Amino acid sequence: MCGIIGYVKGKKDIDKEVLRDMVHDLLIACQSRGLDATGYGYIKDGKVVVDKAAGPATGFVERLRDIPFDEVQLFVGHTRAATKGSPQNNENNHPIVSKDSGLLIAHNGVVSSHKDLKQDGEVDSEVILRLIELRQDVVEGIKYAEDNYTGPSAYVLLGVDFPKKMYIVRSGNPMVLAYLPELDLVLFGSTERIIRAAIQDKKCHLNYFWEKNKRYEALFQEMDDDAVLTVSSVTRGISIKRIKMDTNKPRIGYWNYGIRHTPPTTPTTCLPSKRETKRQAKARRKRDSWYKDDVLF
Repeated sequence: MCGIIGYVKGKKDIDKEVLRDMVHDLLIACQSRGLDATGYGYIKDGKVVVDKAAGPATGFVERLRDIPFDEVQLFVGHTRAATKGSPQNNENNHPIVSKDSGLLIAHNGVVSSHKDLKQDGEVDSEVILRLIELRQDVVEGIKYAEDNYTGPSAYVLLGVDFPKKMYIVRSGNPMVLAYLPELDLVLFGSTERIIRAAIQDKKCHLNYFWEKNKRYEALFQEMDDDAVLTVSSVTRGISIKRIKMDTNKPRIGYWNYGIRHTPPTTPTTCLPSKRETKRQAKARRKRDSWYKDDVLF
């Protein structure tokens, strides 16, 4: 079991210290899903930037000081629970970058029943990357990969050829998204608890009672199983699109961690109020349908 976190920025300028603190809290919360290695990756100036090392997030987060968060539109982080491949060999830690295509993957899951493919490291996660590379188009590559391995997975894909877009795939393992309207920011993580750790202030009273206060309002949505999303940072904000997947992957051995699912809005919540203004109506429609197809914030 590993953990994945990250963000996609919209059109608003966000102070780099705010983002740094948020990523710090995301990684610390995410280390409950993996203590063996920690890493992050992003695209900047047409190049893949990756930093990773063996060890838990508590010792790794000091490296976040070197990241120019005000210039990083898309970011992904990972905490690893090693199953195959020693974390002392950094090739085995995530994110994993292909030297051939410039694709970057952060993966949580188990890959089995796959074809023998050339790998730089020892981890089975690299197989997904190699399968995607067998197709010219990334979307077709994802579909091909999903048809040619088994096991529960969730992963995030970045690439130098699409620097303002990321692909988020859920195929058995959990993945949750949250939209923060105040910052025009999308956060994603393996669980809702991880994301909440980054948007809540905690105070301890009498060394016993913990008080949690919301730092930012957020709209949560768990990704559907067997779903692929593209989350893009565009001129007008953040674009989220669903990609239709018609794969033949067997649904065997999938795990359900019981994450609370935000139910779709009922017709009653979508009924306009007689007193609401046009601005309020626009805000309501945006709030109630933020996760539907082809959303643009």
